[in-house]
Amino acid sequence: MDKLIFLDIDGVLNHHAYYNDICQDDRYEMIGHPMCDIDTKAVMLLNELIAKTGAKVVISSTWRLGRSLFYLKHLLGNAGFIGDIISVTPRLYCEEAKASIPRGFEIQVWLKDNGYYWRDDYQYIILDDDGDMLMHQQQYFVYVDNCVGLTANTIYRAANKLNGVH
Repeated sequence: MDKLIFLDIDGVLNHHAYYNDICQDDRYEMIGHPMCDIDTKAVMLLNELIAKTGAKVVISSTWRLGRSLFYLKHLLGNAGFIGDIISVTPRLYCEEAKASIPRGFEIQVWLKDNGYYWRDDYQYIILDDDGDMLMHQQQYFVYVDNCVGLTANTIYRAANKLNGVH
């Protein structure tokens, strides 16, 4: 069975406590990239989730905008990520309203475009600090508190959802 994690970055792999604890110069020294605001402890927890579930990652974060998949893999790899990032969700934008379409629609479009939507042999979760998901996605949504980012409790809940334990 295929398992997928739709991953937000801001609020999940970085968070308020991280920014309060570590200055920009220290973050650069830890990861080696001036634009990298990634909490390596959160990345280790994400690695733990992947080890427990075998899930692959689809980046749904706004970090996908203007950045290549190769660049995102490199950036997260420098932060210690060892999982498999397979894709990014599309950016949906309503020109008439001059607004982005909620992330839940972008995830739904990705699932349809990649042949998952009509299958029943896959499981997914959405790790995000923002709840702009569709009603039928709520059971797959794992809320991450942007004050603390990923925690052991979040990983526990996410792994149970991906492994079919409710």
